[in-house]
Amino acid sequence: MAYQVLARKWRPKRFSEVVGQEPVTLTLQNAIRHDRLAHAFLFSGVRGVGKTTTARILAAALNCHQGLSPEPCGECDSCREIASSSCVDVLEIDAASNTGIDSIREIRESVRYGAARDRFKVFIIDEVHMLSKGAFNALLKTLEEPPSHVKFILATTEYHKIPDTIASRCQDFEFKRIPFSAISQHLQLICGEEGVQAPEVAVQAIASAAQGSMRDALSSLDRVVAFSGDKIRTRDVQTLLGALDDDLVISLVKGILEKDRTSLLRSLSSITQAGVEPHSFVSRLIQHMRDLMVYKVVGWDEELLNLPDRIRDDLSDQAEGFTRLDLIRLYQLLVRTDEEMKIHANPFLHLEMALLTLVELTALPDLEETISQLGSGRGDKLTDASYQGAIKESSKSTISIATPSDKEKKMEPRASIGAKESVLPESEVVKALMGHLRKTNMGLHASLERAQQMTYEKGRLTVVFGLDSGFHYRMIDGGMKEKIEMTCSRLISSNVTVQVDLIDSGDQVETSSPTEEPAVQDFLRAFPGKYVVEVEN
Repeated sequence: MAYQVLARKWRPKRFSEVVGQEPVTLTLQNAIRHDRLAHAFLFSGVRGVGKTTTARILAAALNCHQGLSPEPCGECDSCREIASSSCVDVLEIDAASNTGIDSIREIRESVRYGAARDRFKVFIIDEVHMLSKGAFNALLKTLEEPPSHVKFILATTEYHKIPDTIASRCQDFEFKRIPFSAISQHLQLICGEEGVQAPEVAVQAIASAAQGSMRDALSSLDRVVAFSGDKIRTRDVQTLLGALDDDLVISLVKGILEKDRTSLLRSLSSITQAGVEPHSFVSRLIQHMRDLMVYKVVGWDEELLNLPDRIRDDLSDQAEGFTRLDLIRLYQLLVRTDEEMKIHANPFLHLEMALLTLVELTALPDLEETISQLGSGRGDKLTDASYQGAIKESSKSTISIATPSDKEKKMEPRASIGAKESVLPESEVVKALMGHLRKTNMGLHASLERAQQMTYEKGRLTVVFGLDSGFHYRMIDGGMKEKIEMTCSRLISSNVTVQVDLIDSGDQVETSSPTEEPAVQDFLRAFPGKYVVEVEN
């Protein structure tokens, strides 16, 4: 007899054998028991969680020759034929290869005739979301009011693609991902029945890689048994499936937590030598960061964590070592690294630098607490442990930074005896400076425009701001004064000093008489005997 893969050999034939979907199976059994069966069902969920299997069991329960029962007998002709997909009254249709309206027309014609032998004619349409819009529309009327001898069971992995007009005509059943512990126990049961020796760690590694899919777990077990024979080793599972040992992940994250860069690089090197794909490794780290956050929020929750009990203490220690902000930072960096590795020429090199970056991220201070301490006047006495850690880390290396003022001082024109006088008249200096800044530094130009008065006299540029322009006053007086001095000195080929004043808006700014302005004096010389009237707008 030809070999039958484990996923088919161990496919459930009764509701009680379906793993991890008790809410669905119990509801269907009660509906049969109380004769409250709907005419159409919609099963949705990820791959490998029992949708098609449950559909077949339901069809067998409806057509079992032992009578309508919450559990099919599994021995009669109808039950055996349904299990082997050869029953004439149970039609399984793959919507992925029958997407058109013609296939639905055949169904509409078929429902007019009664069952050939059994109690009901059952249509199981798998991957129903693949039907075309026209096919869905053709199915509407038949699905809403089928003959009493017809039952529809629709299955899909993409519920959001099902039209509301179809979903509203069916009873919805959502199939959840199967819990980690349930998959592990089921795999151990199968290994025992198949005569395969498998350590608990190896079985848990297979269950973890399945991500809630029983079919994926059984397919992986098949591959491992083919590779290792009747005695499975944990190392074989890791090699074949690319699965990471939980202890290795714990050790690597411990290196991040303790800032042990050497241990971190060695752990990554051992992972590289084991042939683990970078994407798989980063995905596992992302999952671990999520597990740490879940543990930090709700504690040990088997439903949410899907982790073996043996790493519970390690997970607890690491969760206490990280702050929530640390975990958010690490998670975000790993997600970004996963995306960047897709276009990087050397993914492991990029991953290595990302892991070293993770160490530095844990030393950053809490921004909110730092701001609150600065606001309370304790900015020079921050006591946050992470902040002190950041200071300690950064103190290991000294970086010399050349400030703009240093550079500008070097470039500052030197006054010397016999230096040339300014090429611009004093009355034109402010205008020339503003025109130059408008082209080269719009930010500085905008701040100077907020000044109430700007005057230049005998090498001194005076800028006066009102209290309503305090921000611009602080910016000019705090760090941009030397920039203005250098720019102005270049324009007039002479040293210039800048004085910045802040006055109350109600105060009057001392201004020179209009008649003292050079342009006004030229006007008076050209038109003697005239007088000047100052007009305020």
